[in-house]
Amino acid sequence: IIDGMTGWIVPPQNPEELSNKIVDLLNDPQKARRWGKLGKKRVKENFLVEKMVEGYLKLYDNAVL
Repeated sequence: IIDGMTGWIVPPQNPEELSNKIVDLLNDPQKARRWGKLGKKRVKENFLVEKMVEGYLKLYDNAVL
């Protein structure tokens, strides 16, 4: 999650803050959809298995040199 761009990072043990953020998204469905799309795009670009393997291979290649 990128705080304020694909969601919020809420401090642990803070149910009031969490509930406020949930209510905010319920009141702004466009933001919820936009953040959902951005989050999905971020996962596809950075965290699919193929991307992770590619990143590790680059890391190992650079470490060997």
